[in-house]
Amino acid sequence: MITFVTGKINSGKTTKMVEMYEQTQKGDGFIAFKVMDKSIVHHYLSRQLSSKETTPYVIREQFDDGSKKILCQIGPYRFYEETIRRIEKEIRRMIDYSIEPIYLDEIGMLELQGDGFHDIFKEMVESGLDCVVSARHDLVPLIVQTFHIEEYQIIT
Repeated sequence: MITFVTGKINSGKTTKMVEMYEQTQKGDGFIAFKVMDKSIVHHYLSRQLSSKETTPYVIREQFDDGSKKILCQIGPYRFYEETIRRIEKEIRRMIDYSIEPIYLDEIGMLELQGDGFHDIFKEMVESGLDCVVSARHDLVPLIVQTFHIEEYQIIT
């Protein structure tokens, strides 16, 4: 079963996912936290729920110093290849050990275009394990269709 935590941009999807994990202390996965520079997003950090380990994940292009390899970009946001690959590796391990639910923040336009977490999200869906992912509410029908998700629920 895929559980979508939905809402608009800045509506608290990540906070809701953290609350869900902390209430049950079951499963594992990754969430993304914004780091602001005055009124704009400077970068995002990825945090593994179980270990609380954080890793630089996304940088806004105007702050990119070119020191890390970029996997993909959407709008002004550049995604670090090393972090995406590490998250994929860890989620594959979770699938191998049937750890559930698996949390992933977030699935969106990048994945619908075949980038970002497209491949690992497909593996998550195909695993049949319980997964919790955040997504903009308006993208859920397209995500369900694209990834052939048969069993899902929506939490707003």
